[in-house]
Amino acid sequence: MSSEPAEVQTMLTTVSEALWEVKPAKQITWLLDSGFDDVTVWRTIWEQQEHVVCRVSHHDRIVQWQTESGEWTSGPLEKAAERAKVLAEVRTSMEVKRGKQAHPKKQAVEVEISACPFQITYPCSVRRPNQGKDQILRKELWLVQVLVLDSTLEPWWLITD
Repeated sequence: MSSEPAEVQTMLTTVSEALWEVKPAKQITWLLDSGFDDVTVWRTIWEQQEHVVCRVSHHDRIVQWQTESGEWTSGPLEKAAERAKVLAEVRTSMEVKRGKQAHPKKQAVEVEISACPFQITYPCSVRRPNQGKDQILRKELWLVQVLVLDSTLEPWWLITD
């Protein structure tokens, strides 16, 4: 029996191999919940020339971003999120609890979508047998925040490449 991280890695490579024939004509994007907020999962996806959208679990992850003056700085993702700018406001219908409503119901809502760029650095050999000197990689990503206005829902934080 293998560990859960090993099983996840096997799943990622098995699915990618199954899609091998369509990959030249299609762009593959993995949509992942917060349980996959793990750079080793993302690394495997990126090595397969695929993309990721993942709900954030680790708001305290250390990332890098450019300040207004163009300097690079490091800190927790939640600090980088302060730079997010509203990019879109949309109206949709979804089941939510608003205001003093006792129960959620399907209704029209306004949604605000904000985003900001950032970078992460990560060792390429995490959870792999070390094959010589460990290489540190850098990846440019976006933090996307989705806020359902006037609702009891917490904002959704998504990381995407």
